Amino acid sequence: MPYFTYDHIRFYYEDDGGDGEPFIFLHGLGGDVNQTFGVMKQSDHIRRISLDFRGHGKTVSFGHADDFSFKQFAEDVIALTEHLHLKLFNIGGISTGAGVSLHLALRYPASVSKLIVSRPAWEDKPQEKWVREAFAKIHDVLQDTDPLTAQNRYENSEVYTSINSVSSYAGESLLGQFKYPYV
Repeated sequence: MPYFTYDHIRFYYEDDGGDGEPFIFLHGLGGDVNQTFGVMKQSDHIRRISLDFRGHGKTVSFGHADDFSFKQFAEDVIALTEHLHLKLFNIGGISTGAGVSLHLALRYPASVSKLIVSRPAWEDKPQEKWVREAFAKIHDVLQDTDPLTAQNRYENSEVYTSINSVSSYAGESLLGQFKYPYV
């Protein structure tokens, strides 16, 4: 299984090792590499790469709650590109991954050949507070009970109902956190 370590976190990623242009495709909030690899089919012209953001999928650790931001997720992706020795790549994402991709493209334009955003789910102002609150609440409700009871508590929380009212897709993705094998 491919992992790399950055910022004291062991990140899971997938790289199909293709000979084509490297395309890093990032998942949405609550998703993982299965979301992006499920959408992005294998091609002779594309080297498919994706990673599980901190606190997502097989990247179980997340660091400090303040590290849940587009800026930090973009830095994590840059660490992956350095690990893979990529100087120029295509970047894209779904939902939160779209926001991270845009942030990365704006900060590192010399590294990005093409940008693709799919279903950007964020408003035109910072939303990182919601991300931090969402995952902090998931962490809290999982501490002293089974995943099903914790999910019910989470679905009745203010942070979940707020996010779900703005984007039911984001709400549904967050509920997926209760189904990971390490929960």
